[in-house]
Amino acid sequence: MSSSNTLSEKYIQDKAIKYLKRYYKASSANGKVFAQAEVRTQQKKRADGLIAWRKWLGGVGVASMEAKSAKTLSALVKQLDDTKVKRDSTWLTVLVVFLGAYILWDQGLRAYMEPLYVLMLYGVLFFLIPYIQKMLQGINLPFHQRIAVFDQLLQYPANEPWVAIGSDSVNAKQYKALKQSCRKKRLGLLLVQKNGRVKLELKPRYLFSFPKRDFLTYYEKGESIRKQVQKGSNWKIWTLIGTTSQMRSTVYHFGLALAGFLAIYGAMYVRERTPDNEPQEIEEVTTIPSTRDPFAFLDTLRANLSGKPIESIVSDKQDCSNTTIFGPKYIVRDQIVRQESAAQARVQELKAAGFPDSDYLWLPCYESSLDEAAFVVYPFYPRASRDNVLDQLRQFLEEGLTKDLDVRDARVLLVELK
Repeated sequence: MSSSNTLSEKYIQDKAIKYLKRYYKASSANGKVFAQAEVRTQQKKRADGLIAWRKWLGGVGVASMEAKSAKTLSALVKQLDDTKVKRDSTWLTVLVVFLGAYILWDQGLRAYMEPLYVLMLYGVLFFLIPYIQKMLQGINLPFHQRIAVFDQLLQYPANEPWVAIGSDSVNAKQYKALKQSCRKKRLGLLLVQKNGRVKLELKPRYLFSFPKRDFLTYYEKGESIRKQVQKGSNWKIWTLIGTTSQMRSTVYHFGLALAGFLAIYGAMYVRERTPDNEPQEIEEVTTIPSTRDPFAFLDTLRANLSGKPIESIVSDKQDCSNTTIFGPKYIVRDQIVRQESAAQARVQELKAAGFPDSDYLWLPCYESSLDEAAFVVYPFYPRASRDNVLDQLRQFLEEGLTKDLDVRDARVLLVELK
């Protein structure tokens, strides 16, 4: 195709700007949109197009555009980035040389690593760099490639960057690669056809910045543009959601935050509720010799007078329905006492010593390694994780000794409501 029949960059630029003006007018809170070609930044870089519109929640949205025709084909296709190749070849050579030197040193040559050999090592290093660089250039890895138009867009800060090309700017293969790169970098892509119609190929990702950035300050006419688009009141209430790209980006970031919160909370919940099934490791420290209850004859007497089984008489001493411990839990067992008054006194003593979560439980209500009709006093809230309770035990022993508490019987005990 002759150059006279190809779409000029000026033609592509004008059609793309008119299309983007209509595109953003639907999202402008007051219906006003600034759209102009050849707008300069504070660093004297010239954007092919700049569009600004008023957002409902305050501020001004900014979109930048770079237009390319068939005459500027080199800016649209992937090219080797020599800067990245030189950088990576240097680091790769350093890694290879020093790794090889370390292997030789480790294999017994450490006695010969004199200063002369160190200088030779540096010589090998600089000798290999050009060869490694040529090797990487020949391989032409994907992350060593660049598209010049993307670098140009980085010079025009905006919430939504666009690339506009003509339908004859690239062939089918080049267009497929360009579209794939634009999608990967979340850039908008417009295709200007010969009949003047503009086809929206890709929508850009709305760029949120934290802290919030005012992109108009990067342009020479930023303040005058702001005054133009902020005239009038916000009467288009449906623009509250912003552009479609802004809405998608908002939903995306909110979904990421929600998923992260649910993942962290779920992991903490599962860890708290899942006990460690390793009773054999703590069996030695949880079992104590059973002693005879000197008042057991009273239970027998009550059973004979009431006609009830002695087991029901013993279990009636405490109401197991009022427990706050559900599921298998580990506790730090402080003391085992027969009288509830003694357990209450011990709890008060622990609370006065700085253990506010101290409490006691009635053993017959729980499955445990202790088969006794007694009360167990514990200084911390029960946990489902054995590791957490071991940390509690260490803390109790350290603080108890410093506060002159009797902590000789402190153990870890696994209990579960019957």
